[in-house]
Amino acid sequence: MGEMKMTRPPLEKEADVVVIGGGIVGCATAYFLAKRGARVVLIEKNSQLNFEQSSRNNGFVRQQGRHPREIPLMIECNRMWQGLEKELDADLEWIQGGSLRLAETQSELARLETMVRIGRGLGLDVQLLSGREIRSLVPDLGREFPGAMYTRSDGQAEPTKAAPAFARAAERLGAKVYTRSCAEQVIVSNGRVAGVATPATWGRVHGGPRGKRSSSGTRKPSIWRRRTKSRLGWHPAASRR
Repeated sequence: MGEMKMTRPPLEKEADVVVIGGGIVGCATAYFLAKRGARVVLIEKNSQLNFEQSSRNNGFVRQQGRHPREIPLMIECNRMWQGLEKELDADLEWIQGGSLRLAETQSELARLETMVRIGRGLGLDVQLLSGREIRSLVPDLGREFPGAMYTRSDGQAEPTKAAPAFARAAERLGAKVYTRSCAEQVIVSNGRVAGVATPATWGRVHGGPRGKRSSSGTRKPSIWRRRTKSRLGWHPAASRR
């Protein structure tokens, strides 16, 4: 599901940016750079994109429970995800069902109270729920909890589909995507990245418009508890951490 295999035409000899790695970060980077008009080459060492961790996670787009410096970034990320299926013309199985982090003890609940206060101060729609509110939200929960942290706007996408969708959209904008092409060496000249060596050929990175050179490389809430990973309804349960 979501597997995207590429043919292997001759590697492009020139690009503004060479992106190394075809996971979610690499494919999204290639897309947004191509959208801005850059000549992009993405190379991936495996026989298909999205072959490693990017296809082996729970797909959370989670704002709550983050370091305070990450929260504004994740709020913006969440906003972007809400329109990505339309933008990429792809089914990402995006569900904005919220996420719920359960507290099993009063001390854990106190920590969640602090996290809720910080999150709300940064504009996040996070709230603290009582045991009764938890039961109302998830009636089939097997036991009682003293409280929980809940963010209604948190969401989830299908990880096997997201990175390939970014790659296809990048290609439609002119990006070149190559599998079975590992980066053997980043070539530096006069303190700047000048190219990327692969087993087959050299990909040379030329300056873009500004003369710069670079290289990269039913709806239910997600329920979080410690030491367990399972699936509840539409959304996976994961660690409370």
